Amino acid sequence: MIIVTWDDNSDNESAFFVERGTDGVNFSPVATTSAGVTSFSDGDLPVGVYYYRVYASNPGGSSGYSNVASASVAVPADPSGLNGYSRQYGTTTWVVIGWADNANNESYYDLERSTDGVNFAPRISLPANSTSYYDFGVTSGNTYYCRVKARNNAGSSGYSNVGSVTIP
Repeated sequence: MIIVTWDDNSDNESAFFVERGTDGVNFSPVATTSAGVTSFSDGDLPVGVYYYRVYASNPGGSSGYSNVASASVAVPADPSGLNGYSRQYGTTTWVVIGWADNANNESYYDLERSTDGVNFAPRISLPANSTSYYDFGVTSGNTYYCRVKARNNAGSSGYSNVGSVTIP
């Protein structure tokens, strides 16, 4: 998602019109906002560079265009440093999994788990900025392998390293 912001330098606009292009020269309308609104969220964009310009309008006519601003949409950076360890309290055992959040544009993380280190299955999706997960669905005597990837609407990062934990 790209958030476009601008200054409201007029006191008599009826609306703002936001235009987007992919080359900085050719633009198409993407949004109309109410008077006084100074931002627009442009979501669900594929990977690429986008250019924006804005103008104000009222029944008497339109202003000139704002400056052209650019922003890019990219897949998130790969998480790293995945590790895990088991914990036990009474008869309850769980695995604590942690990793480094190296992305600043992720929407969520997908954690996958395996019992053989080869065939991974989705375990859970976690919100943006997550760096850990407590997995209570483990069985004594098993070894679990985990990996995580970040995702946004542009796509997925690569996977983190694979971490493993053997449950006593």
